[in-house]
Amino acid sequence: MVDFQSIFFELEDLGVYDYVLPFLLVFTILFAVLEKTKLLGTESGNQEPRRNLNVVLALVISLIVVVRTDITSIMNNYLSKMALFIIVVLIFILTTGLFGASTEGYTGTVFFIAMILSVLAVIWALSGGLNLGLPDWLTPTEQDRSWILLIAIMFLVIWFITKKPRVSGQQSVIEKIIEGFKGK
Repeated sequence: MVDFQSIFFELEDLGVYDYVLPFLLVFTILFAVLEKTKLLGTESGNQEPRRNLNVVLALVISLIVVVRTDITSIMNNYLSKMALFIIVVLIFILTTGLFGASTEGYTGTVFFIAMILSVLAVIWALSGGLNLGLPDWLTPTEQDRSWILLIAIMFLVIWFITKKPRVSGQQSVIEKIIEGFKGK
């Protein structure tokens, strides 16, 4: 009987996760970018990129990156966290789609919120490998959290009071989301 756990431990002992996979990832991405951008020029007589130069440059840079174990550990940490974030988002989309939600016509505020969440996910994914923890003087205390909540409530009240009335027939973001769940 095959023991998959021992296979993965054997691959780890061989350095596949620390050397081979990061090398392949960096080489593939760098080679693809060099081929697409034709940064090193094109062959004489046609517009094909100089594949031999692209391979050598991608190989050299990939080997330099792999030698630095701190860079590969950051890459492994980052990619696993981003994969987790992508899986969570896809499961959320699948679940809302299962209940009949529609994503057509969502722009503006919903798109802006999605972009903010994506940026925060990238920062979260990078924070473990780069030691981007907040310094003590930036870490909010219980009193700071109370002030932040009070200021946020004040801004919401001011926004609610000063917002312009909607044009007839125009839907708010919440109404679009509710309508998306209804399947209209």
